[in-house]
Amino acid sequence: MSKRKLKLFSFVLIAAIGVFACGLLSGGEPTAVPVPPSPTPALAEPTQPPAEPTQPPPEPTQPPPEPTQPPPEPTQDNTVQQNAITIDMVNGFIDNMDILTIVGLVTNRTDQDIDDVALEVEIFDADGNSLFIDTAYLNLFALAPGETSPFSLRIFEDLPSADNFEVTVVNNRVTELARAAVDVDNVIMTIDDYGDIHITGELFNNNDQPVVINGLAAAIFDAAGEIVTAESYTTAIGYLDPGESGPFRISITGPQSGTDSIADYALYLDAEYSEPVDVFNISISEAVNYLDAFESLHLVGEATNNGDVSLSVRLVAAVYDAEGNVLDASFYDAPFSLAPGETIPYDFDFWGPLNYSPALLDMADSYTIQVDGYWTWETGIQYVDLTTTNDTNEFDLWVEFTGEIVNNSGSTVEGAAIVIYLRDTSTGQVVGVGSDFVFEEMADGDSREYSVFINVPEDFDINSAEYFIIAKGELP
Repeated sequence: MSKRKLKLFSFVLIAAIGVFACGLLSGGEPTAVPVPPSPTPALAEPTQPPAEPTQPPPEPTQPPPEPTQPPPEPTQDNTVQQNAITIDMVNGFIDNMDILTIVGLVTNRTDQDIDDVALEVEIFDADGNSLFIDTAYLNLFALAPGETSPFSLRIFEDLPSADNFEVTVVNNRVTELARAAVDVDNVIMTIDDYGDIHITGELFNNNDQPVVINGLAAAIFDAAGEIVTAESYTTAIGYLDPGESGPFRISITGPQSGTDSIADYALYLDAEYSEPVDVFNISISEAVNYLDAFESLHLVGEATNNGDVSLSVRLVAAVYDAEGNVLDASFYDAPFSLAPGETIPYDFDFWGPLNYSPALLDMADSYTIQVDGYWTWETGIQYVDLTTTNDTNEFDLWVEFTGEIVNNSGSTVEGAAIVIYLRDTSTGQVVGVGSDFVFEEMADGDSREYSVFINVPEDFDINSAEYFIIAKGELP
């Protein structure tokens, strides 16, 4: 996997009880610059608990009790005793979207691999009356003995009298894991201009076998070592061959207050050894990158299936600074399977810190785009070409296309997708991509309206490009 220079970045650009914390940030705006990571990011080893941050959070005032007996054997329902799975730390707070959030850390203190751990979260008022009960799950689906995972639950109900909460382990299942150690490097923690937190970095498979990444999560700590918030990954490579690397991003909605006290983070990883996946011949063009009128980053180009089978395709992209640190990561799923010889335009526009911390764009130096072997596979789903009619377009800060998708395939289709892209008439490069979907059955002869928006570069000359339409329907 080679890095390509970015050519256009000259835009100067438990059960446990807790008490809710809320309030507005005091002082100035959050600092939107990368925070250097711990020298050795905390990752779970195959049989050891995850390493703590460089300055580890202190033990709770009343540490979770160790089991007084050896870890129990599985019961008839294939679970282990709940008190051998401990809730080590919790926090309840209002996030910067005004949503009540409960987070914490859970550790597997048995001698068995477990998965499907469920937690009951109950909210009380100051008089002890129950206001709300819901189920939360760990950010990592499976835990080996000694491993820890965060959990996070966002509560969208209006609970103005909420005062405290209780979290209890209510379910788990014994399983068997083929744990793999995966190295992590080139990590940056960024607090963006809106107070959200992003952990970006790269996973390295230094084993002699392939690995799959089942889960990746982060917990954020304050200077006192208390957990602030936690979340699962937003983007992460799903499969790595021996010697291969791939990026990740964990984006976390920040708390309404206390962002300025954030001091450290820990990463938690669920990775297993895997059989090699099929190798598919997919070529990826050099990308054009630009900022649109809303200062959002786009990385656009084309991918071609050069093989002899139809493929469902996921691409993963990363942007690096000059030192090789990952500034951001994103993914792109092709809206329909690619038949042999077929090409699809891509647009990476699902970014995190690069879209919300403009200062980071000045640091952007190179990028990678790679095929994710976990989410790319041979598919038997068949698509047929459809046509469009009454196509119109209008240009302002973006280009809006409207019209109708027509099923003239001679058969009913279960749904449809339309992709419209712009190609520069002088260079031949793709310079903008948009799509829309029909999520309902269309009989032969039926039509459905579509609306496609393409966010183009800030200084885009509409006369310099021509557009192309791809419309396809999924056969039953």
